[in-house]
Amino acid sequence: MKKLLWLFSALIICSSNIYGQKKVEKAVNLMREGTVYLDKGDLKNGIKSLKKAFKLDPQNKSIAYELAYAYYKNAEYKKGVETLEKILGSEEFDDYKGFIPDLYSKAGIDFKHKLKPPPKKEPSTAKEFNEEAKNLMSTDKEKALAYFEKAIDLDPKEKENYYYAAKLYSETPEQLWAIIYAEIYILLEPEGTRSEEMKELLLTSYKKGIIIKGGGQYELKLSNRKAEYMLQNFDPKNFKVNFEQSYVTTYELCVDRLNEGGFRISNLYFMRKAFIGYWFRGK
Repeated sequence: MKKLLWLFSALIICSSNIYGQKKVEKAVNLMREGTVYLDKGDLKNGIKSLKKAFKLDPQNKSIAYELAYAYYKNAEYKKGVETLEKILGSEEFDDYKGFIPDLYSKAGIDFKHKLKPPPKKEPSTAKEFNEEAKNLMSTDKEKALAYFEKAIDLDPKEKENYYYAAKLYSETPEQLWAIIYAEIYILLEPEGTRSEEMKELLLTSYKKGIIIKGGGQYELKLSNRKAEYMLQNFDPKNFKVNFEQSYVTTYELCVDRLNEGGFRISNLYFMRKAFIGYWFRGK
């Protein structure tokens, strides 16, 4: 008899668990159905489905949150507050849709709970990338540089991004890009304090990148991303590598072919002309 009672009790518990699990699953499905209605702008059916879901699983914070949001969109502010009050506690709540403070305000009720701080929005425009990059310059120069270059991609006419990118690159082994960005800035802004600063930076970067050792010997330190070519095996027709490799390797070839008069600033014209010829060959 005791065994039969134990078995009967076990069956009741098992049935209750299965029923409870099915209720939770049904509630989740109704929540999904309700959010689909909301996305389509059908507030009436969205609220209807979410109310059913919340009735089945009143402890589910996600369902309560979606229902409160539906009430908020439907201008039923007090109902939204009543729904949230059933699940908000002392811990921080993630208001990822950012409507809760406004909901309480429009309902005329003081909000006394804690919310998690909203996630920081990533920049999306040239101006936003520029502003965020300037904020990062003292803490994360690598990321700041990436943001300035993203701003350049989005708005190539904005000269300030070239100014800061040149300054940051001048502190790295990539003197090539310090030179390029400084020259672009000077072309866009020929006069002014910053232009004078860029001219000084340009001279310094050339000195860092093209080291004259004397006796016709030179060393190029313009970029760590340069190509390694043996000059005797160089084939201009197959000269298709990345920009830095092409630029630096062209300079290496030109320096090697300069006459015995030595390296002069005037030779830069010859070197750049050679690079343009190689870079656009076959393009």
